Amino acid sequence: MKNISDMERDLAARQKEYRAAKDRAEKQKTNYEQRQSAYLDEQAGILAETLQEGAPCPVCGSVHHPSPARKSKNAPTKEELELLKAQSEQADAAMRTASEECGKRKTRLDENRAAVLRQAEELLKTGEYEEITPALSARQNELSERGKQLAKEVKDIEAKTARRSKIKDELLPGAERAKEAAEETKNRLEKDLAGIRENRKNAEARITELRKKLTCASKAEAEKNIQALTKKAEKLEAEIEDSEKAVRSAKTEIAKLEAGRETLKGQLSGKPEPDPEVLRAEQKRLTEENEAAGKERETIAARRTVNEGVLDNIRKKAGEQAALEAELKWVRALSDTANGNVPGKAKIMLETYVQTAYFDRIIARANVRLMTMTDGQYELIRRTEAADRVHQSGLDLDVIDHANGSTRPVNSLSGGESFKASLSLALGLSDEIQSSAGGIRLDTMFVDEGFGSLDEESLENAMKALQDLAEGNRLVGIISHVGALRQRIDSKIVVRKDRTGGSQITIET
Repeated sequence: MKNISDMERDLAARQKEYRAAKDRAEKQKTNYEQRQSAYLDEQAGILAETLQEGAPCPVCGSVHHPSPARKSKNAPTKEELELLKAQSEQADAAMRTASEECGKRKTRLDENRAAVLRQAEELLKTGEYEEITPALSARQNELSERGKQLAKEVKDIEAKTARRSKIKDELLPGAERAKEAAEETKNRLEKDLAGIRENRKNAEARITELRKKLTCASKAEAEKNIQALTKKAEKLEAEIEDSEKAVRSAKTEIAKLEAGRETLKGQLSGKPEPDPEVLRAEQKRLTEENEAAGKERETIAARRTVNEGVLDNIRKKAGEQAALEAELKWVRALSDTANGNVPGKAKIMLETYVQTAYFDRIIARANVRLMTMTDGQYELIRRTEAADRVHQSGLDLDVIDHANGSTRPVNSLSGGESFKASLSLALGLSDEIQSSAGGIRLDTMFVDEGFGSLDEESLENAMKALQDLAEGNRLVGIISHVGALRQRIDSKIVVRKDRTGGSQITIET
């Protein structure tokens, strides 16, 4: 209970720090947003500072700048805006950290209070935190009386303790030996663990070295190279086998020739001396045959050496293929993540994920128009949960019906409601482009059809939104067959079809 009191004081202090951090974060954010708005308002002046006479304007392309925009003296710089943004983010992070600390302490305080209450229910039979202190006092008095009774039992326990000590002294030597054996086992396991870590480190270094030696860009290319090298190795092995057969055949032929020479020597023994010229010619022929056989043997040996090198290279490439297959696994995993093909998860491509940030800003601006046109009934939201795990998702729309508090798909809207939603999105896109495209303005917009599906009240709201949009120098054109619009539009281009097959255009103001 004393710890709980300390926790309550600590929580109060943390909550005070959180409120202070929240005030600082809100002030920093308000200051940043005001300066950012001023910075965006001064974009034309900032851009004009970079213009040089004779150099084309990056917006309109003109090389003459007779009346460039002027930046006000109080216009913030980009560096100041980035500094204010960083300060706002730091203040916001500090506020979140303070909030998390308050939450952790509140959770720990609630857990301790719950633990005390559980113990109080078990020991003191009370379920209210405020009743614990008086119940403890009563329980303490009860235990004091019980302590007197236990004093008598202490003597008996001391006797039992003495007997237990004797037993402990007899068992202690065995326990010490068991402890020493456990220490030896621990040391041996730690030594084995160190060896395993060293082996793992060597293996990781080997993996890194093998990855650096990869020469193929993909698994398919590596398999193609391995197949080609395998065929070449098979061909070389066949040539080696043929060469070995030729060597064995040559050795057999040499042995036969030597045996024939010995036979001839025996036959010549005791016979008249042969003609030296004939013997020299025969000797020359046999020498040439022997030299030819030696050259062929050397050629075969060289080819075998080359073939063995090729075979070693094939085995090396096979090892590199295994490393490439291992790399292919994590490359494929990265590709599946970027392309939204991770099994069991929503299929959102990296490109779609980036687009959602811009889409959310367009929806926020579109809702300003849609709430006006629907009298606050409908609000667009981007669907965050995928409809299934098969198709790509991330840019689907739902609509909130504030009339009954339900959320449903946007395709459930009626024709007139769908027109309002489409018009709101178009206007939201226009606002977002003007806000983020460096001063580019969309001065002209045409809306084609859709007004015929609107009732009188909806038509009035849509026209109000378009009139607000047309304020200033912006031109909004409406293409429609609805006759009721003629009473609301001042300047009209009317197209009438002739009976002869042509058409006529008239301008009404």
